[in-house]
Amino acid sequence: MKKTICAHTCSVKKNVLLAFLLVLLSTAMVTVFIKPVVACAAAAIYIKADGSVDPSSALISSVDNVTYTFTGNISDSLVVERETALLLMGQATAFKEHPAEQE
Repeated sequence: MKKTICAHTCSVKKNVLLAFLLVLLSTAMVTVFIKPVVACAAAAIYIKADGSVDPSSALISSVDNVTYTFTGNISDSLVVERETALLLMGQATAFKEHPAEQE
């Protein structure tokens, strides 16, 4: 009877050791093979005080320099220097909100 208990205890210890080694090996593989993504800083899009958009290639259009329409999704910062501006998103999305810069 004592031999059976020892055999069972040894079997449980082997299973626990095997599970621990499996977790350790999995963690090592994740650490080695999965590389972190390095994000590049996004450029800012400016709506200038005179109503112009900088850079001109930004996905924002305006006909009257007061109403601005997003023509695509943006993930860049948006800085509005103009006193009055109406932003129309349409189907576009902005991915992040950035707090206003203090001057």
